[in-house]
Amino acid sequence: MAKIQADELYQQSLAAFTDGDYIKAYRTLETARMRDPYNYDAALLMAKISMFQGSYGFSDPLYEDLMQRYPERMESTAINYHDALLVLNRMPKLADLCIEMVSRDPGHTAFWVKSLLLALRETDSAEVFRDAHESEILQLPEFARMLVEARLAQSRGEVDGALRLLAEPFRGAWNLQYMQAHLALLLELKRPVIAKTMLGYYGPGLRIYESMAQEFKIDQAIGNEWEAQATFASLLRAELTPQRILRLQLLLIRSPNQSAYLSLHEKLQAEPTLKAEVDGAVMWIAGLACGAPAAAKQWQDPAKLVFKSNYPEIDRVEFKSRRIADENSVLHILNVVNFPREVIQELLACMNGSPLLPEATSGKTTLRRRTA
Repeated sequence: MAKIQADELYQQSLAAFTDGDYIKAYRTLETARMRDPYNYDAALLMAKISMFQGSYGFSDPLYEDLMQRYPERMESTAINYHDALLVLNRMPKLADLCIEMVSRDPGHTAFWVKSLLLALRETDSAEVFRDAHESEILQLPEFARMLVEARLAQSRGEVDGALRLLAEPFRGAWNLQYMQAHLALLLELKRPVIAKTMLGYYGPGLRIYESMAQEFKIDQAIGNEWEAQATFASLLRAELTPQRILRLQLLLIRSPNQSAYLSLHEKLQAEPTLKAEVDGAVMWIAGLACGAPAAAKQWQDPAKLVFKSNYPEIDRVEFKSRRIADENSVLHILNVVNFPREVIQELLACMNGSPLLPEATSGKTTLRRRTA
């Protein structure tokens, strides 16, 4: 009977959380856990709400306890923890979680390394991380270790040291995400010509569509506008799937191009079946990044809003702002609009100092809080 009552209370707390009433949700969860202390779902939601409210001293140990107590659900717990840290821009803690999960969840090493590379972009915490996790870094797969060492060197301001690690292609076993990261790091270091040479080496391992996507980014960084436009047109002529559309949207967030965005916008508007598969919120944010606010506004989808909020009335994204009160800041936008994880990562990568075209784009203490 107590377990049934706890399940009912959990559903009530989940509804309150969805409505943005954290206080009611938390209090209901407390009652649910008193009825059933072993209710995993209630504990997980309590950890998430506590973190959103800034109670990191409670939320972080609770997440860790859940990973220890429920090893069969460790992966889902860790992903929930990862996503909360990501949206809150808690990069030092995210870095610690990612390096820990490489050993605890080896089947998804590339996923954790990708997020680790993003988390280590914050210069202030990079050296602390290196000292605290030297042994874990040494145990990374060779390709991943090279990328992490290069990121740490970049974060310390040692550009030459980073380039020494990245100037040659990796000669061992390839991994799609690591190859993408290698090219991205070179572009962040303002070495697009080296990236283009590297793309020639990695191209066969990237597959044709991804190779063209990388070519677009590199030509953008070099300033080859005609070549970039031609490559994007080729990407649009290929058979478009929801995953490929997302890939194009991610390209445009990181490497903004107004003409390319409008080409994608017009193609999707002209094909209703394809348009129905598109995440409108992502098209909206990509349009703002590309300087096409009028077209972007046509993609505002109320279903993607958080807690029945409204889309910010803005014409651009201010990637340099870290003030959640700024309506056009990434942190504010993440509070009111739901995005896929990959989009959040791209937005935070731009915000944390690594947009590939900063001239073209025109910590967080709370998240999505709607009640006091």
